[in-house]
Amino acid sequence: MYVKDSVIEAQIEKDLEKQRVKGRIEEVERQLDLRAKGKRRCSGLKGRLEKLRGELKLLSD
Repeated sequence: MYVKDSVIEAQIEKDLEKQRVKGRIEEVERQLDLRAKGKRRCSGLKGRLEKLRGELKLLSD
């Protein structure tokens, strides 16, 4: 029974981490959208966005 509980807990933690990363991705996308409208440089945010997307992909595998 404890093994099953730990497997369920691990899945819940992974799902929570995926949701956290998705939220960070959405925040960076909003920042990029706002900066694009203001014509500011966005290269740092784009790099951060790609890193977060890679992290999400690893969590989804």
